Formats: sequence, C-alpha cells, structure tokens
Amino acid sequence: MLRWVNSSISRRIGGLSIILLSFLIIMIIYSMVGLQQIRSEMIELAEVDTPLTQVISEIELLQLRQHILIELFRQTNHRPSNNDINPADIHQQLNSYNQHLSEQMYKASTIIENGLEQGRIRFKQEQDQHLDDELGKLLTKLNALTISTAIYTEKHESNFMIMTSILGLCAFIIGLYLTQYTIQYFRQRITQTRDTIHLFRDAIEHREVIDFEVESNIDDERDELSQFEHELKLLLKQFSHEIISRDEIEKQLIELATMDKLTGAYNRHKWDEQLKMQLNLASRGAKLSLLLIDADHFKKVNDQYGHDIGDAVLIKLVKLLKNRLRETDTIFRIGGEEFAVLIKQTEQEQALEIAKLLQTKIDTHQDTSLPHFTVSIGITSYQQGDTTTDFFNRADNALYQAKANGRNRVEMA
Repeated sequence: MLRWVNSSISRRIGGLSIILLSFLIIMIIYSMVGLQQIRSEMIELAEVDTPLTQVISEIELLQLRQHILIELFRQTNHRPSNNDINPADIHQQLNSYNQHLSEQMYKASTIIENGLEQGRIRFKQEQDQHLDDELGKLLTKLNALTISTAIYTEKHESNFMIMTSILGLCAFIIGLYLTQYTIQYFRQRITQTRDTIHLFRDAIEHREVIDFEVESNIDDERDELSQFEHELKLLLKQFSHEIISRDEIEKQLIELATMDKLTGAYNRHKWDEQLKMQLNLASRGAKLSLLLIDADHFKKVNDQYGHDIGDAVLIKLVKLLKNRLRETDTIFRIGGEEFAVLIKQTEQEQALEIAKLLQTKIDTHQDTSLPHFTVSIGITSYQQGDTTTDFFNRADNALYQAKANGRNRVEMA
C-alpha cells in the first residue's frame, strides 16, 4: 500500500481506474447472473403458470357444463315421460367433455353414465355440494400456487435491484473518494511547491541561504510531482548558494574598488563619489563637516623604522579613528599618510570638539610595538554655494596652518 502511495502518477491513476473497472465488471457479471436466473424462473413460471391457468379455465368450463348436465339429469329423473331429453345424447356430450380429464375421471364418468342409464344413481344435494366444494378447493390451491410463484419472482427481482443499487452506490462512493484523494494530493503537492518558491523568494530578498533538507537520492518509483519538487529544491538551493556567493564576490569587488587594502579605510575613488553626494545633500540643508588628518613626520618614521613599521602606524591610526568616530562618519585615505573624515549632521563647533578629541587620543596613545606618533588636523564645515574644490581647499588650508603652527594640533577654517 505504501509503495502504491509513493508510486508515479500514471501508475496511481491506472490503479484507481482498475479498481473502478473491477467494480463495473462485478456489477455487469452480477447483473448477467441475476438476469439469467430471472429468465430461468420466468421460463419455469411460463411452463407451470400458463398450463395451470389453462387447466383452471378448462375445469371451470367443465364445472359449468357439469352443472348444466346435472340439471338435465334432474329434469330427466323428475319427468320420465318427457321424450325431448334423450339420455344417449347426454351420454355423448359427457364423453366429449370428459376427454380432457384423466383416465380415472373418464372411468368414473363411464360408471356414473351406466348407473344413470340403469336408474340406480340418484343425485343428492349433499353430494352435489361436496363436488362443488372440492372443485373450489382445487381452484383455490391452483390460484395460490400461481400467486406464490409470481410473488417469489417479484421478490427476486426486487433483491436484484437492491444489490445492483448497492454495488452502484459503492462504486460511486469509491470513485468520489478516489477523485477527492487525487485532487487533495495535487493541491498538497502544488502548495508545497508554492511554499518552496516563496521561501526561495524571501531568502533572495534577504540575501540568505535557503535552509531546507533535500534528499541526496530519490527513488525512481516516486511520483512525478515528488521528483519535480525534489529537482526544484536542488535547483533553488544551488541557485541560492550561487546568489549568496555572487553577492559575497560583488561585495569583495566593491571593497577592492572602494577600500584601501592596507588600512581598511575608503580609497580616493570612494572619496570623490561620497564628497559629491554629501555636498549635494548639504546644499539642500543637511549639515556636513570635513576633517583632514595628516600623520606628523611620517617620512622620518619610514626612514628610521622602515616601511613595515610605517604601514603599522597607518593601520593603528585608522583603528584609533574608527574607535572614536560614529558609524555614520566616514574615513578615507586620500594620500600616503593623509586621511579625510566626513562628519554628517554635525555643527562646526561639535566637529571641532570631535577633532580635538581625536588629536588628544592619538597623542596620548601608547603602544610599545610602535613608535610614538601624532597628527595634525584641519577642519571646516559646509558653506552655502561650496563646490567640492572650495570645501576641500578650506580644510586643506586649515591643515597647512596646523602644520605651520607646530603640528600635533587642530585648526579650523
């Protein structure tokens, strides 16, 4: 049974068709057997009922004629001088009527006829009535036999119709159930497939890997929808991994294109892009400040300690800046040891406080693996009508002023 449930759709529908056809064949065979039995009973009824009906009719006719003859016999006995009634004629008529009776009745009629001719037989009212009663009983029994046969045949036909109706109803119920089962099965499979597609769509929208179990191997005897669902899950899972991998590769490419490989700050290309975009926002009312940061005497560090130590100093500098800046603030490496920081939604006085905090933090930082280093910072804020050149040059002039005033300080323009 379980193997049939997991079989292919064509095999499953074929099995259902075989079940329904089997019921139809059973109904046809039962109908043929029932009709044959009814036919044999009707033949038997025709062989019994029709002759009995004819016999009853003949007996009734003979009984009527008997009454007529008896009446003639009575008239003969009461009026012996009447020559119009001839006993010989009555004898001939009685012989012709009694030819249809059995041999015993024929002999009895002969004895009665001889007795009448000799005058030794006299009809009594009691005997006449007894004969009528016996004939009536015989007719009643024949009628009862005919009615009983008809009732039996009718009952058999009724039973045949009931059994046929029951088989037809069973076939209808089974067919309805199997049809409902098939429809429900298709709906369930389609719903599962639709849910799988929705899961895939949600995973793609949120850039997540689809997490559902997929069998590595599937039985070839499983139905087509199960195989289709299995292949679809494999395809969607593989496609999901490829999309996530593509996003990761794209992210890495973007980082390579926009991030400084050494320090992890954004590069000059990203700086040009962000500067234009933030100035566009500032021109519509957003607040924006710029910090230009330069490592003091960085060339001496490289010359005295080597480029590896110089690179470590730059990495440490960016790390210290990130620890003190907000997530909305952006750090760019725009030159060898020169960095820019875009501070969004901040007044110029607040930006000045942030710059001084950064300068102090770097100056007081201690790391035994690195030489001591300081920074000079130039700061400016957006002014209405500023271009990228105006905005940058003002901060650059402030940085130049900080270096000219002895370095390790903050100047604002």
